[in-house]
Amino acid sequence: MATGDNGGCHGVGYGGSTACMQGEMAGSVVEISMTGTSACAFGFLGASLVPPAVIALTAPVSGEVSVGLAVMTFLFILPQSIAAVIVLGLPTFLVLRRYAPWRWWWVLIVGFLLGLPVAIAIYLPAAPALRSCLYYGLIGAASAVTFWLIWWRLRTATDAPPQDARPQNASNASGDAPSHS
Repeated sequence: MATGDNGGCHGVGYGGSTACMQGEMAGSVVEISMTGTSACAFGFLGASLVPPAVIALTAPVSGEVSVGLAVMTFLFILPQSIAAVIVLGLPTFLVLRRYAPWRWWWVLIVGFLLGLPVAIAIYLPAAPALRSCLYYGLIGAASAVTFWLIWWRLRTATDAPPQDARPQNASNASGDAPSHS
């Protein structure tokens, strides 16, 4: 595949490039763009795993700490975490992706703020204590930073073509070794 040619892949790319894998499936070509949907999906998956892991390690369901109870707590919290990421994280990302500065401190603040509705929902009909708001806010911040790190890394890893795919100089675009005559 030539530099700049995406081989027929029409995924959304940044800077005019996209990573694309093609395969035959029942006579049709299946195309996957790593820079768009896949990077987001892996980011949201990572963000969904953070809250149950933190809660399982810091506040197991029964109050006792053991490997079995930590695993049970993790599995109990995971579906709720996935729901929170879909209901709160996905719309926030879709709204802010074009306007956000995407700095680590900004992601921390947004994640902390997204953790607050979770604390309120858990303690309804009563108001959550300040300690609970801080706890779930910090979990939200950790989850948001996890999403951002995964999304940013996968997105930027596929933005630029590999070093060996770039022409060495403008006069020798064929990729052959430069002649020293």
